[in-house]
Amino acid sequence: MALGKSHRNPFATSMGQHIENATVAGLQTEHWGQFMHICDIINTVHDGPKDAIKALKKRISKNYNHKSNLPCHLLTYAYRTSQPSNA
Repeated sequence: MALGKSHRNPFATSMGQHIENATVAGLQTEHWGQFMHICDIINTVHDGPKDAIKALKKRISKNYNHKSNLPCHLLTYAYRTSQPSNA
């Protein structure tokens, strides 16, 4: 295993499960309520941004057939609604 690489499933976290459900390939359109809920979690939970990036990266990289643009739409929406960190 390479240094810095984790084989942990990003969909095992609560954030990952939300992202997986909101971007499943069978959906035809965005479910904006789920997208807003995910963005609220990203902006309020300490590990929210980190977990979201890992799950979205995995979802986008595994979208071989490019059947769904939902992960990209969620990423764009999350970026536009993100709040600056106070760290």
